[in-house]
Amino acid sequence: MDFSHQNLAIQSAWMSANWDHYAAEPSYFSNRLPISLAAGSIHATTWHPEYESIFPSSTRDFLIHNRTVEGLVDAIELYLNTTSPEDRIASSARAQNYAYAHYRQDDQLVRMINFRTKRIEPAVFSEWQLEMEPIDEL
Repeated sequence: MDFSHQNLAIQSAWMSANWDHYAAEPSYFSNRLPISLAAGSIHATTWHPEYESIFPSSTRDFLIHNRTVEGLVDAIELYLNTTSPEDRIASSARAQNYAYAHYRQDDQLVRMINFRTKRIEPAVFSEWQLEMEPIDEL
C-alpha cells in the first residue's frame, strides 16, 4: 500500500494491529504505532520491556499490548466485546491527541537543541509560520 494511503486504511476499522519482529528489544516500537495513533486509531501491538515506563496508564484505553500473539488476539477480542462504539470513538480521539503531544516531527529539532539546556522556547517555535512542500511534491 502506498504510504500516503495508510491513514485512510487505518481509519477504516475500529483498531489497527501489528506484531513486531523485535519483541525482546526494550522500548522498541515500529512507526506503525505512532502512525496508527496519529490516524486516530486504537492500536494493538507486541509488548516490549520498559513499555510501562514509556506509556503511562492513561494510554491503556487506546494502546493494547501483549507478550504473545494469542494473548494479543484475546486482548483485542476482549476490548471489542467490552467497549461501545462511543467508547472506541472517544479512545480514538485520545489516541490522536497523544500522538500529537508525543510523536510530532515538526518540533524534533527544537527538542534536540533543547536536550540539556532550553535554548529555544517551544511555544515561540510553534508560532513560526514555516512553509513546507508536501513530501509528494518534493
